[in-house]
Amino acid sequence: MRPELGALAGVAGTALVLAGAGCGYRQSAIRVGVLADCAGFFGDAAARDYSLAAAELPLLERGARLASKKPSDGVVGAEIGGRRVELVFACSEWSVLRNLVEQTRWLVEKQRASIVIGPTWGATEGLILRTVARRYPGVAFLPGVSPAQETTLRDPAPNLFRFGPDGVQTSAGLGSYAYHRLGWRRAAVLAFDYSSAWPQAAGFIAEFCALGGRVERVETPSFGTGPTPAIPAGVDGVALMSQSMQETLTFAAANGGHGPELAKRLVLGPGAFDFADPKAFASDGRLLRGVVAASAAPREVGAPAWQRFRSAYGRAFPGLVLPGSAAGFPFGLAYYDAMEAVAKALEAVRGNLSGGEPRFRTALAKVRLDSPQGPIRLDPNRQAIVDAYLSRVDVDSRGQVALHTLRVVRNVEQTFGGYFGPSTPTLTKSTPACKRRTPPSWAR
Repeated sequence: MRPELGALAGVAGTALVLAGAGCGYRQSAIRVGVLADCAGFFGDAAARDYSLAAAELPLLERGARLASKKPSDGVVGAEIGGRRVELVFACSEWSVLRNLVEQTRWLVEKQRASIVIGPTWGATEGLILRTVARRYPGVAFLPGVSPAQETTLRDPAPNLFRFGPDGVQTSAGLGSYAYHRLGWRRAAVLAFDYSSAWPQAAGFIAEFCALGGRVERVETPSFGTGPTPAIPAGVDGVALMSQSMQETLTFAAANGGHGPELAKRLVLGPGAFDFADPKAFASDGRLLRGVVAASAAPREVGAPAWQRFRSAYGRAFPGLVLPGSAAGFPFGLAYYDAMEAVAKALEAVRGNLSGGEPRFRTALAKVRLDSPQGPIRLDPNRQAIVDAYLSRVDVDSRGQVALHTLRVVRNVEQTFGGYFGPSTPTLTKSTPACKRRTPPSWAR
């Protein structure tokens, strides 16, 4: 673990414990550990603070107060179900997996956390958290954004609850759009070589192939390590699984951006507009006019649930400027949804975590959320059943670029109507197999 990470974890944890002590700390307080990314890929204080603030908001909505203007200083006066609730922060780092284990152990063993939320991101991190959860059966674990399908699909830990979609679920609707609306029968699937892109590609493949389409996988290095790939000859179009707006726009510019034909030959996975610079999207987004992208959240700036969340967040944290749409804030929303689920479950059991939390975990599995991302409930493996979204890039008469919701795909569960199951091979750049079978209900 890097020294600065350990120091920050200790400072944050100490600040929150002291905040609790200032308001009558009791031994019976429920302690919730929150793992946020303090360095690495999202490595700035603002990114960390977005996650911490989102985790605090459900407590603020229930009467707690901020200890200071900084989210990292925590909250005071949080109480749910007649029990005091304290937050303890620790740092994870996406590139140092050992750090995740160390910091989780610190939260559970040293800080006595009964519930752990996070880490921020990563397919491997979700799998590690599943292993750690088995070591602490009396603690409830709620991962953040966690794209690995097998975290809950295969041999799920009974005390791990994922209130966000896996990467496969976020692509729902994209394969049937290409097959039915664009008339594709043979598609190239181009996924930059990241573990987070593979499950997103798998969702397109499962849906498109179930309907009778065929796919050609294009071997693609990590972005920036080679020439920009071209749309192959002999296919109707390409499903691009990029992981940032920069990757998306670079591909579009190299493959006929600005032309009306691109919208007929390109669909985008859910990472297409992640980490989007609003200025760059406003100036260069017209390259993608008419192109449709999948998303785990509505990209409409004016979506009502997102506007309600944005308003509450803005009142609580006026110094933190949120992105325009829910889809631009996936990491923060994961923390908000997880903490809201914890709060609802604690209310249901009146703060009773006795006997290894069995009543609390039963209540947590039954929680239903009205999230800014849409309605969320859990399946028997404690995996979220969610809505997915298709959005289209539009340019108005004044040349302004915006994303508009084309379709909402309701109740997407992670088996995709039975295409995936516990015996399904681990998703990689060469799996799953392209098989025709009964499509999921939303694709017919």
